[in-house]
Amino acid sequence: MEFYFGDISEIDEEVIKNFKDSSIYHILAVSGTHVGFVIMGITILFSKLNVSKSKISAISTIFLVTFMALSGFTPSVVRAGIMSIVLLMSRKLSQKERYLV
Repeated sequence: MEFYFGDISEIDEEVIKNFKDSSIYHILAVSGTHVGFVIMGITILFSKLNVSKSKISAISTIFLVTFMALSGFTPSVVRAGIMSIVLLMSRKLSQKERYLV
């Protein structure tokens, strides 16, 4: 059995129609906003546990790839995940660059 976040295949058609008619259908979709919530949650949790920023970046990257897989690699989640990973990597690279100067 496959399980994906955002899978609406088992939701009754009438319920989906009601979501569409009330213009809140987007609530059923996993999007880039959820990627932001995942990163924010990981950052807050591991910061409270006094984990270094570089380790938090590595953990976040692993969680992001896992989250993308669980969402079925939908385009919006993959796009947000890749952008987030690039941001995390750029922060790490800019920290190294400051020490070289």
